[in-house]
Amino acid sequence: LNPRFETRVAAAKHRAIRTERWKLIYVPLEDRVRLLLYDVQKDPLCKKDRSREHPAVVKRLNRQLARWMRSAPGALQVGRYVLPGGGTP
Repeated sequence: LNPRFETRVAAAKHRAIRTERWKLIYVPLEDRVRLLLYDVQKDPLCKKDRSREHPAVVKRLNRQLARWMRSAPGALQVGRYVLPGGGTP
């Protein structure tokens, strides 16, 4: 990987948090962050996003995921984005 693009690639990676029932995926896009929620007990292949049906679950898991992402050394929160290593994309 060209070092010039390392920060941008790291910032663009999807991240996820999982419980016994739910999996929340953080998808950073150019203009927003998309959050996808899957019920892994009923949908183990994660085919149907359930985020609109369970906003409280999304909110709770997103808080936990964001806290974990911000705890990484040098991480920086910019709006809804959490950037690794304190860099900017």
